[in-house]
Amino acid sequence: MGCRSLGALRHLDAKLILAWGTVSQLGLMIVLLSFGSGKAVFAAVSILFAHAIFKAALFMIVGEIDIRTGTRDIRELSGLYRSMPLAYGVALVSSLSMAGVPPMLGFPAKEAAVEAALGLSGGERTVALIAIIGGSVLTVAYTARFILTVFHGGNGTPTAVTSRRWLMAAPAVFLGACTLFGFAFLGNITNWVRPAAVTINNKAEVYSLIRWPGLTDAFLISAGIVAAGAALGWAISRRATDTAPRTIGADTVDMSIDGSITIARHIAARVQHGSLPGYVLTMVAVAALATIPFISAIDFDMITGADNAAQMVLAIFVAASAVASTQVRTRLGAALVLGSVGFAIAGLFVTSGAPDLVLTQLLVETVIVVGFVLGLGRLTTTFPRHGATWQTTRIGVSLMAAAAVAVGLAGSARGPVPASNIERLSDEAVSEGGGKNVVNVILTDIRALDTLGEIVVLAVVAVGVLALLHRRPEVVLSPDEPSRLPEPTDNLTGADR
Repeated sequence: MGCRSLGALRHLDAKLILAWGTVSQLGLMIVLLSFGSGKAVFAAVSILFAHAIFKAALFMIVGEIDIRTGTRDIRELSGLYRSMPLAYGVALVSSLSMAGVPPMLGFPAKEAAVEAALGLSGGERTVALIAIIGGSVLTVAYTARFILTVFHGGNGTPTAVTSRRWLMAAPAVFLGACTLFGFAFLGNITNWVRPAAVTINNKAEVYSLIRWPGLTDAFLISAGIVAAGAALGWAISRRATDTAPRTIGADTVDMSIDGSITIARHIAARVQHGSLPGYVLTMVAVAALATIPFISAIDFDMITGADNAAQMVLAIFVAASAVASTQVRTRLGAALVLGSVGFAIAGLFVTSGAPDLVLTQLLVETVIVVGFVLGLGRLTTTFPRHGATWQTTRIGVSLMAAAAVAVGLAGSARGPVPASNIERLSDEAVSEGGGKNVVNVILTDIRALDTLGEIVVLAVVAVGVLALLHRRPEVVLSPDEPSRLPEPTDNLTGADR
Protein backbone atom coordinates (compact mmCIF):
# COMPACT_ATOMS: atom_id res chain seq x y z
CA MET A 1 0.00 0.00 0.00
CA GLY A 2 2.73 2.47 0.96
CA CYS A 3 5.01 1.50 -1.95
CA ARG A 4 2.23 2.17 -4.45
CA SER A 5 1.55 5.55 -2.85
CA LEU A 6 5.23 6.44 -3.19
CA GLY A 7 4.96 5.52 -6.86
CA ALA A 8 2.06 7.95 -7.25
CA LEU A 9 4.26 10.67 -5.71
CA ARG A 10 7.01 10.15 -8.30
CA HIS A 11 5.34 9.71 -11.67
CA LEU A 12 5.00 12.53 -14.19
CA ASP A 13 2.04 11.09 -16.10
CA ALA A 14 -1.25 12.25 -14.56
CA LYS A 15 -2.91 8.97 -15.44
CA LEU A 16 -0.12 6.95 -13.84
CA ILE A 17 -0.46 9.03 -10.67
CA LEU A 18 -4.09 7.99 -10.42
CA ALA A 19 -3.36 4.41 -11.43
CA TRP A 20 -0.75 3.92 -8.72
CA GLY A 21 -3.12 5.57 -6.29
CA THR A 22 -5.77 3.01 -7.22
CA VAL A 23 -3.41 0.16 -6.41
CA SER A 24 -2.69 1.83 -3.08
CA GLN A 25 -6.39 2.05 -2.27
CA LEU A 26 -6.86 -1.60 -3.18
CA GLY A 27 -4.10 -2.38 -0.69
CA LEU A 28 -6.00 -0.47 1.99
CA MET A 29 -9.15 -2.49 1.26
CA ILE A 30 -7.24 -5.77 1.51
CA VAL A 31 -5.76 -4.67 4.85
CA LEU A 32 -9.24 -3.93 6.18
CA LEU A 33 -10.64 -7.22 4.95
CA SER A 34 -7.75 -9.03 6.62
CA PHE A 35 -8.88 -7.69 10.01
CA GLY A 36 -11.92 -9.93 9.72
CA SER A 37 -14.18 -7.84 11.98
CA GLY A 38 -17.62 -6.71 10.86
CA LYS A 39 -16.69 -3.03 11.12
CA ALA A 40 -13.52 -3.48 9.07
CA VAL A 41 -15.43 -5.33 6.34
CA PHE A 42 -18.08 -2.61 6.29
CA ALA A 43 -15.35 0.04 6.01
CA ALA A 44 -13.65 -1.82 3.16
CA VAL A 45 -16.87 -2.09 1.14
CA SER A 46 -17.67 1.58 1.86
CA ILE A 47 -14.24 2.67 0.58
CA LEU A 48 -14.74 0.50 -2.49
CA PHE A 49 -18.06 2.24 -3.22
CA ALA A 50 -16.71 5.75 -2.68
CA HIS A 51 -13.48 5.01 -4.54
CA ALA A 52 -15.34 3.74 -7.60
CA ILE A 53 -17.15 7.09 -7.88
CA PHE A 54 -14.40 9.64 -7.27
CA LYS A 55 -11.65 7.71 -9.07
CA ALA A 56 -13.82 7.18 -12.16
CA ALA A 57 -14.44 10.93 -12.28
CA LEU A 58 -10.72 11.69 -11.95
CA PHE A 59 -9.77 9.28 -14.74
CA MET A 60 -12.35 10.90 -16.99
CA ILE A 61 -10.95 14.33 -16.19
CA VAL A 62 -7.45 13.19 -17.08
CA GLY A 63 -8.82 11.78 -20.32
CA GLU A 64 -10.43 15.11 -21.12
CA ILE A 65 -7.17 16.92 -20.33
CA ASP A 66 -5.26 14.57 -22.63
CA ILE A 67 -7.69 15.13 -25.49
CA ARG A 68 -7.99 18.90 -25.10
CA THR A 69 -4.30 19.63 -24.45
CA GLY A 70 -2.61 16.74 -26.22
CA THR A 71 -0.60 15.62 -23.19
CA ARG A 72 -0.85 14.11 -19.71
CA ASP A 73 2.69 15.06 -18.69
CA ILE A 74 2.43 17.30 -15.62
CA ARG A 75 5.60 19.14 -16.72
CA GLU A 76 3.79 20.41 -19.81
CA LEU A 77 0.55 21.47 -18.10
CA SER A 78 0.07 24.98 -16.76
CA GLY A 79 -2.83 27.01 -15.39
CA LEU A 80 -5.56 24.54 -16.26
CA TYR A 81 -7.67 25.79 -13.36
CA ARG A 82 -8.31 28.85 -15.53
CA SER A 83 -8.52 27.29 -18.99
CA MET A 84 -10.60 24.25 -17.84
CA PRO A 85 -12.62 25.53 -14.85
CA LEU A 86 -15.36 22.89 -15.04
CA ALA A 87 -12.88 20.01 -15.15
CA TYR A 88 -10.98 21.67 -12.32
CA GLY A 89 -14.10 21.84 -10.15
CA VAL A 90 -14.94 18.18 -10.72
CA ALA A 91 -11.31 17.16 -10.07
CA LEU A 92 -11.19 19.23 -6.88
CA VAL A 93 -14.40 17.71 -5.49
CA SER A 94 -13.29 14.18 -6.38
CA SER A 95 -9.80 14.74 -4.97
CA LEU A 96 -11.18 16.03 -1.68
CA SER A 97 -13.28 12.87 -1.49
CA MET A 98 -10.21 10.73 -2.19
CA ALA A 99 -8.34 12.56 0.59
CA GLY A 100 -11.23 11.98 3.01
CA VAL A 101 -12.21 15.62 3.54
CA PRO A 102 -15.79 16.50 4.56
CA PRO A 103 -18.37 17.03 3.20
CA MET A 104 -17.42 14.47 0.57
CA LEU A 105 -18.42 10.81 0.32
CA GLY A 106 -14.89 9.59 0.98
CA PHE A 107 -14.85 11.15 4.46
CA PRO A 108 -17.27 8.79 6.30
CA ALA A 109 -15.71 5.78 4.52
CA LYS A 110 -12.24 6.72 5.76
CA GLU A 111 -13.61 7.41 9.23
CA ALA A 112 -15.03 3.91 9.28
CA ALA A 113 -11.58 2.51 8.39
CA VAL A 114 -9.88 4.41 11.22
CA GLU A 115 -12.60 3.36 13.66
CA ALA A 116 -12.11 -0.28 12.61
CA ALA A 117 -8.38 -0.03 13.37
CA LEU A 118 -9.05 1.61 16.73
CA GLY A 119 -11.42 -1.23 17.58
CA LEU A 120 -8.59 -3.74 17.57
CA SER A 121 -6.34 -4.48 20.54
CA GLY A 122 -2.73 -5.20 21.36
CA GLY A 123 -0.03 -5.35 18.75
CA GLU A 124 -2.59 -5.88 16.00
CA ARG A 125 -4.07 -2.48 16.77
CA THR A 126 -0.68 -0.79 16.58
CA VAL A 127 0.24 -2.39 13.27
CA ALA A 128 -3.17 -1.61 11.78
CA LEU A 129 -3.03 2.05 12.81
CA ILE A 130 0.48 2.48 11.43
CA ALA A 131 -0.53 0.93 8.11
CA ILE A 132 -3.77 2.89 7.73
CA ILE A 133 -2.41 6.22 8.96
CA GLY A 134 0.79 5.96 6.94
CA GLY A 135 -1.03 4.91 3.78
CA SER A 136 -3.68 7.61 4.23
CA VAL A 137 -1.07 10.34 4.67
CA LEU A 138 0.55 9.30 1.40
CA THR A 139 -2.88 9.20 -0.25
CA VAL A 140 -3.55 12.81 0.73
CA ALA A 141 -0.03 13.70 -0.42
CA TYR A 142 -0.35 12.33 -3.94
CA THR A 143 -3.86 13.77 -4.16
CA ALA A 144 -2.52 17.23 -3.32
CA ARG A 145 0.34 16.76 -5.76
CA PHE A 146 -2.12 15.78 -8.49
CA ILE A 147 -4.22 18.93 -8.07
CA LEU A 148 -1.25 21.28 -7.64
CA THR A 149 0.79 19.97 -10.58
CA VAL A 150 -1.99 19.27 -13.07
CA PHE A 151 -4.06 22.42 -12.54
CA HIS A 152 -1.77 24.89 -10.73
CA GLY A 153 1.63 23.88 -12.09
CA GLY A 154 3.73 25.40 -14.83
CA ASN A 155 4.74 29.01 -15.37
CA GLY A 156 1.26 30.40 -14.80
CA THR A 157 0.39 30.79 -18.49
CA PRO A 158 -2.64 28.59 -19.18
CA THR A 159 -1.98 25.66 -21.49
CA ALA A 160 -3.80 26.00 -24.80
CA VAL A 161 -6.87 23.79 -24.89
CA THR A 162 -9.49 22.94 -27.48
CA SER A 163 -13.16 23.67 -26.97
CA ARG A 164 -15.13 21.74 -24.40
CA ARG A 165 -17.05 18.65 -25.47
CA TRP A 166 -20.15 18.35 -23.33
CA LEU A 167 -20.76 14.68 -24.09
CA MET A 168 -17.27 13.97 -22.80
CA ALA A 169 -17.53 16.24 -19.75
CA ALA A 170 -21.05 15.23 -18.66
CA PRO A 171 -20.18 11.81 -17.14
CA ALA A 172 -17.38 13.30 -15.02
CA VAL A 173 -19.69 16.11 -13.86
CA PHE A 174 -22.34 13.56 -12.90
CA LEU A 175 -19.85 11.47 -10.89
CA GLY A 176 -18.50 14.58 -9.19
CA ALA A 177 -22.07 15.52 -8.19
CA CYS A 178 -22.57 11.99 -6.82
CA THR A 179 -19.45 12.39 -4.70
CA LEU A 180 -20.71 15.70 -3.33
CA PHE A 181 -24.38 14.87 -2.81
CA GLY A 182 -23.67 11.31 -1.65
CA PHE A 183 -22.59 12.85 1.66
CA ALA A 184 -26.10 14.28 2.05
CA PHE A 185 -27.76 10.92 1.38
CA LEU A 186 -25.61 8.65 3.53
CA GLY A 187 -28.67 6.68 4.60
CA ASN A 188 -29.25 5.52 1.06
CA ILE A 189 -25.54 4.84 0.56
CA THR A 190 -25.54 2.71 3.73
CA ASN A 191 -28.50 0.70 2.45
CA TRP A 192 -26.50 -0.09 -0.70
CA VAL A 193 -23.21 -0.84 1.04
CA ARG A 194 -24.47 -2.87 4.00
CA PRO A 195 -25.89 -5.89 2.07
CA ALA A 196 -22.59 -6.37 0.26
CA ALA A 197 -20.68 -6.19 3.56
CA VAL A 198 -23.09 -8.62 5.24
CA THR A 199 -22.45 -11.10 2.44
CA ILE A 200 -18.82 -11.18 3.55
CA ASN A 201 -19.37 -10.89 7.30
CA ASN A 202 -22.77 -11.10 9.02
CA LYS A 203 -21.54 -8.87 11.86
CA ALA A 204 -21.47 -5.88 9.47
CA GLU A 205 -25.26 -5.63 9.76
CA VAL A 206 -25.11 -3.21 12.72
CA TYR A 207 -22.81 -0.57 11.15
CA SER A 208 -23.72 2.57 9.21
CA LEU A 209 -21.92 5.50 7.60
CA ILE A 210 -21.96 8.54 9.91
CA ARG A 211 -22.11 12.07 8.52
CA TRP A 212 -20.57 13.75 11.57
CA PRO A 213 -18.93 11.53 14.21
CA GLY A 214 -18.03 14.40 16.55
CA LEU A 215 -14.62 15.14 18.01
CA THR A 216 -13.72 11.51 18.40
CA ASP A 217 -10.27 9.94 18.30
CA ALA A 218 -10.92 8.80 14.75
CA PHE A 219 -11.83 12.35 13.64
CA LEU A 220 -8.73 13.83 15.24
CA ILE A 221 -6.58 11.21 13.56
CA SER A 222 -8.27 11.97 10.21
CA ALA A 223 -7.61 15.69 10.65
CA GLY A 224 -3.96 14.99 11.36
CA ILE A 225 -3.77 12.75 8.28
CA VAL A 226 -5.18 15.49 6.03
CA ALA A 227 -2.87 18.16 7.44
CA ALA A 228 0.29 16.02 7.21
CA GLY A 229 -0.58 14.70 3.76
CA ALA A 230 -1.39 18.15 2.38
CA ALA A 231 1.91 19.55 3.63
CA LEU A 232 3.85 16.64 2.16
CA GLY A 233 2.04 16.90 -1.17
CA TRP A 234 2.66 20.66 -1.37
CA ALA A 235 6.37 20.17 -0.64
CA ILE A 236 6.75 17.47 -3.27
CA SER A 237 4.86 19.47 -5.90
CA ARG A 238 7.27 22.39 -5.38
CA ARG A 239 10.27 20.20 -6.12
CA ALA A 240 11.29 20.28 -9.77
CA THR A 241 11.23 16.84 -11.35
CA ASP A 242 12.65 16.34 -14.82
CA THR A 243 12.79 12.58 -15.16
CA ALA A 244 10.22 9.89 -14.57
CA PRO A 245 11.11 7.17 -12.05
CA ARG A 246 12.81 4.06 -13.35
CA THR A 247 10.53 1.09 -13.75
CA ILE A 248 12.71 -1.11 -11.57
CA GLY A 249 9.98 -3.60 -10.76
CA ALA A 250 8.82 -3.99 -14.36
CA ASP A 251 12.40 -4.24 -15.61
CA THR A 252 13.14 -6.92 -13.02
CA VAL A 253 10.08 -8.90 -14.06
CA ASP A 254 11.04 -8.63 -17.74
CA MET A 255 14.59 -9.73 -16.96
CA SER A 256 13.34 -12.68 -14.93
CA ILE A 257 11.02 -13.75 -17.75
CA ASP A 258 13.79 -13.46 -20.35
CA GLY A 259 16.16 -15.33 -18.07
CA SER A 260 13.60 -18.07 -17.47
CA ILE A 261 13.14 -18.50 -21.23
CA THR A 262 16.90 -18.67 -21.76
CA ILE A 263 17.32 -21.23 -18.99
CA ALA A 264 14.35 -23.22 -20.32
CA ARG A 265 15.89 -23.35 -23.78
CA HIS A 266 19.21 -24.47 -22.31
CA ILE A 267 17.56 -27.21 -20.26
CA ALA A 268 15.34 -28.30 -23.15
CA ALA A 269 18.39 -28.60 -25.41
CA ARG A 270 19.97 -30.93 -22.85
CA VAL A 271 16.89 -32.87 -21.78
CA GLN A 272 14.76 -33.00 -24.95
CA HIS A 273 17.49 -34.68 -26.96
CA GLY A 274 15.22 -37.07 -28.87
CA SER A 275 16.50 -40.25 -27.23
CA LEU A 276 13.60 -42.49 -26.20
CA PRO A 277 15.79 -44.67 -23.95
CA GLY A 278 17.04 -41.52 -22.25
CA TYR A 279 13.48 -40.34 -21.61
CA VAL A 280 12.47 -43.71 -20.17
CA LEU A 281 15.60 -43.77 -18.02
CA THR A 282 14.84 -40.30 -16.64
CA MET A 283 11.21 -41.11 -15.83
CA VAL A 284 12.12 -44.37 -14.08
CA ALA A 285 14.84 -42.65 -12.04
CA VAL A 286 12.52 -39.85 -10.94
CA ALA A 287 9.77 -42.33 -10.03
CA ALA A 288 12.28 -44.34 -8.02
CA LEU A 289 13.53 -41.29 -6.15
CA ALA A 290 9.93 -40.35 -5.31
CA THR A 291 9.71 -43.37 -3.00
CA ILE A 292 12.45 -42.11 -0.67
CA PRO A 293 9.97 -40.50 1.81
CA PHE A 294 8.23 -43.87 2.21
CA ILE A 295 11.34 -45.52 3.66
CA SER A 296 10.41 -44.18 7.08
CA ALA A 297 7.01 -45.91 6.80
CA ILE A 298 8.55 -49.39 6.66
CA ASP A 299 7.81 -51.55 9.69
CA PHE A 300 10.48 -54.24 9.70
CA ASP A 301 8.49 -56.28 12.22
CA MET A 302 5.87 -56.87 9.53
CA ILE A 303 8.43 -58.18 7.00
CA THR A 304 8.93 -61.94 6.95
CA GLY A 305 11.04 -64.32 4.85
CA ALA A 306 9.84 -66.84 2.30
CA ASP A 307 6.93 -69.13 3.16
CA ASN A 308 8.59 -72.14 1.55
CA ALA A 309 11.70 -73.20 -0.34
CA ALA A 310 9.95 -72.95 -3.74
CA GLN A 311 9.52 -69.22 -3.29
CA MET A 312 13.23 -68.78 -2.58
CA VAL A 313 14.18 -70.77 -5.68
CA LEU A 314 11.78 -68.83 -7.90
CA ALA A 315 12.94 -65.49 -6.44
CA ILE A 316 16.56 -66.37 -7.23
CA PHE A 317 15.53 -67.39 -10.75
CA VAL A 318 13.71 -64.06 -11.27
CA ALA A 319 16.75 -62.09 -10.13
CA ALA A 320 19.11 -64.16 -12.27
CA SER A 321 16.91 -63.76 -15.34
CA ALA A 322 16.72 -60.03 -14.81
CA VAL A 323 20.50 -59.80 -14.62
CA ALA A 324 20.85 -62.02 -17.70
CA SER A 325 18.54 -59.73 -19.70
CA THR A 326 21.12 -56.96 -19.36
CA GLN A 327 23.81 -59.15 -20.96
CA VAL A 328 21.92 -60.72 -23.86
CA ARG A 329 22.97 -59.20 -27.19
CA THR A 330 20.08 -60.31 -29.43
CA ARG A 331 16.62 -58.78 -29.28
CA LEU A 332 14.83 -62.11 -29.50
CA GLY A 333 16.96 -63.51 -26.71
CA ALA A 334 16.16 -60.54 -24.50
CA ALA A 335 12.43 -61.00 -25.17
CA LEU A 336 12.63 -64.66 -24.17
CA VAL A 337 14.60 -63.87 -21.01
CA LEU A 338 12.05 -61.25 -19.99
CA GLY A 339 9.30 -63.78 -20.67
CA SER A 340 11.02 -66.23 -18.34
CA VAL A 341 10.92 -63.55 -15.63
CA GLY A 342 7.16 -63.23 -16.07
CA PHE A 343 6.60 -66.99 -16.02
CA ALA A 344 8.70 -67.29 -12.86
CA ILE A 345 6.53 -64.62 -11.22
CA ALA A 346 3.50 -66.72 -12.22
CA GLY A 347 5.17 -69.54 -10.30
CA LEU A 348 5.43 -67.27 -7.26
CA PHE A 349 1.69 -66.67 -7.51
CA VAL A 350 1.17 -70.46 -7.54
CA THR A 351 3.16 -70.88 -4.33
CA SER A 352 1.15 -68.03 -2.76
CA GLY A 353 -2.20 -69.68 -3.54
CA ALA A 354 -3.45 -67.16 -6.12
CA PRO A 355 -4.57 -69.21 -9.16
CA ASP A 356 -6.47 -66.30 -10.73
CA LEU A 357 -3.34 -64.17 -10.81
CA VAL A 358 -1.44 -67.12 -12.27
CA LEU A 359 -3.83 -67.40 -15.21
CA THR A 360 -3.72 -63.64 -15.79
CA GLN A 361 0.08 -63.52 -15.59
CA LEU A 362 0.50 -66.45 -17.99
CA LEU A 363 -1.89 -64.91 -20.49
CA VAL A 364 -0.19 -61.53 -20.34
CA GLU A 365 3.33 -62.96 -20.62
CA THR A 366 2.34 -65.16 -23.56
CA VAL A 367 0.83 -62.22 -25.41
CA ILE A 368 3.84 -60.03 -24.66
CA VAL A 369 6.37 -62.62 -25.82
CA VAL A 370 4.40 -63.26 -29.03
CA GLY A 371 4.13 -59.52 -29.62
CA PHE A 372 7.88 -59.12 -29.13
CA VAL A 373 8.62 -61.91 -31.58
CA LEU A 374 6.33 -60.43 -34.22
CA GLY A 375 7.54 -56.90 -33.70
CA LEU A 376 11.23 -57.76 -33.66
CA GLY A 377 10.96 -59.10 -37.20
CA ARG A 378 11.17 -55.51 -38.44
CA LEU A 379 14.28 -54.66 -36.43
CA THR A 380 17.88 -55.70 -36.44
CA THR A 381 18.62 -58.96 -34.71
CA THR A 382 21.09 -57.44 -32.22
CA PHE A 383 21.06 -54.37 -30.03
CA PRO A 384 23.22 -51.38 -30.97
CA ARG A 385 26.51 -51.42 -29.11
CA HIS A 386 26.77 -49.05 -26.18
CA GLY A 387 29.63 -48.01 -24.00
CA ALA A 388 30.20 -49.24 -20.49
CA THR A 389 28.96 -45.95 -19.02
CA TRP A 390 25.55 -46.19 -20.67
CA GLN A 391 25.13 -49.83 -19.70
CA THR A 392 26.17 -49.13 -16.12
CA THR A 393 23.72 -46.26 -15.93
CA ARG A 394 20.84 -48.41 -17.15
CA ILE A 395 21.67 -51.17 -14.68
CA GLY A 396 21.90 -48.61 -11.87
CA VAL A 397 18.50 -47.10 -12.70
CA SER A 398 17.01 -50.59 -12.94
CA LEU A 399 18.28 -51.35 -9.45
CA MET A 400 16.76 -48.06 -8.26
CA ALA A 401 13.40 -49.09 -9.73
CA ALA A 402 13.64 -52.49 -8.03
CA ALA A 403 14.46 -50.83 -4.72
CA ALA A 404 11.52 -48.43 -5.18
CA VAL A 405 9.11 -51.33 -5.72
CA ALA A 406 10.51 -53.09 -2.66
CA VAL A 407 10.11 -49.94 -0.58
CA GLY A 408 6.53 -49.47 -1.75
CA LEU A 409 5.58 -53.06 -0.94
CA ALA A 410 7.32 -52.98 2.42
CA GLY A 411 5.70 -49.68 3.32
CA SER A 412 2.23 -50.95 2.39
CA ALA A 413 2.70 -53.94 4.71
CA ARG A 414 2.86 -51.60 7.69
CA GLY A 415 -0.92 -51.33 7.87
CA PRO A 416 -2.45 -54.78 7.20
CA VAL A 417 -6.11 -54.99 6.26
CA PRO A 418 -8.26 -55.63 9.36
CA ALA A 419 -9.82 -59.07 9.60
CA SER A 420 -13.28 -57.49 9.77
CA ASN A 421 -12.85 -56.03 6.28
CA ILE A 422 -11.74 -59.37 4.88
CA GLU A 423 -14.77 -61.11 6.41
CA ARG A 424 -17.05 -58.40 5.01
CA LEU A 425 -15.61 -58.84 1.52
CA SER A 426 -16.04 -62.61 1.75
CA ASP A 427 -19.65 -62.34 2.91
CA GLU A 428 -20.66 -59.70 0.35
CA ALA A 429 -18.96 -61.61 -2.46
CA VAL A 430 -21.55 -64.33 -1.90
CA SER A 431 -24.57 -62.16 -1.14
CA GLU A 432 -23.95 -59.33 -3.61
CA GLY A 433 -21.80 -60.95 -6.30
CA GLY A 434 -23.09 -64.50 -6.21
CA GLY A 435 -19.64 -66.05 -6.04
CA LYS A 436 -17.22 -67.37 -3.44
CA ASN A 437 -14.10 -66.20 -5.26
CA VAL A 438 -13.60 -62.66 -3.94
CA VAL A 439 -11.10 -61.68 -6.63
CA ASN A 440 -13.40 -62.78 -9.46
CA VAL A 441 -16.35 -60.95 -7.96
CA ILE A 442 -14.32 -57.75 -7.64
CA LEU A 443 -13.08 -58.00 -11.24
CA THR A 444 -16.41 -58.90 -12.84
CA ASP A 445 -18.87 -56.93 -10.67
CA ILE A 446 -17.18 -54.06 -8.86
CA ARG A 447 -14.47 -53.32 -11.46
CA ALA A 448 -16.35 -54.43 -14.55
CA LEU A 449 -16.01 -51.15 -16.41
CA ASP A 450 -12.37 -50.82 -15.41
CA THR A 451 -11.67 -54.33 -16.68
CA LEU A 452 -13.52 -53.54 -19.90
CA GLY A 453 -11.33 -50.45 -20.30
CA GLU A 454 -8.19 -52.53 -19.87
CA ILE A 455 -9.40 -55.01 -22.49
CA VAL A 456 -10.11 -52.16 -24.90
CA VAL A 457 -6.61 -50.78 -24.37
CA LEU A 458 -5.07 -54.17 -25.06
CA ALA A 459 -7.22 -54.57 -28.19
CA VAL A 460 -6.20 -51.15 -29.49
CA VAL A 461 -2.54 -51.95 -28.88
CA ALA A 462 -2.93 -55.27 -30.69
CA VAL A 463 -4.55 -53.58 -33.68
CA GLY A 464 -1.74 -51.00 -33.72
CA VAL A 465 0.92 -53.73 -33.66
CA LEU A 466 -0.76 -55.56 -36.51
CA ALA A 467 -1.03 -52.36 -38.52
CA LEU A 468 2.69 -51.69 -38.07
CA LEU A 469 3.57 -55.27 -39.04
CA HIS A 470 1.60 -55.08 -42.29
CA ARG A 471 2.84 -51.60 -43.23
CA ARG A 472 5.04 -51.45 -46.30
CA PRO A 473 7.43 -48.60 -47.14
CA GLU A 474 6.21 -46.23 -49.82
CA VAL A 475 8.35 -45.29 -52.80
CA VAL A 476 7.85 -41.99 -54.59
CA LEU A 477 8.40 -42.53 -58.31
CA SER A 478 9.07 -39.92 -60.93
CA PRO A 479 6.81 -39.92 -64.04
CA ASP A 480 9.63 -41.37 -66.17
CA GLU A 481 10.43 -44.31 -63.88
CA PRO A 482 8.56 -47.61 -64.18
CA SER A 483 6.33 -48.60 -61.31
CA ARG A 484 8.40 -50.68 -58.87
CA LEU A 485 7.57 -51.81 -55.36
CA PRO A 486 10.19 -53.13 -52.95
CA GLU A 487 10.15 -56.79 -52.17
CA PRO A 488 9.32 -57.63 -48.54
CA THR A 489 12.45 -58.36 -46.56
CA ASP A 490 13.07 -60.45 -43.51
CA ASN A 491 15.84 -59.38 -41.19
CA LEU A 492 15.85 -62.58 -39.20
CA THR A 493 18.72 -64.94 -39.95
CA GLY A 494 18.28 -68.64 -40.16
CA ALA A 495 19.71 -69.10 -36.70
CA ASP A 496 17.30 -66.52 -35.28
CA ARG A 497 14.38 -68.31 -36.87
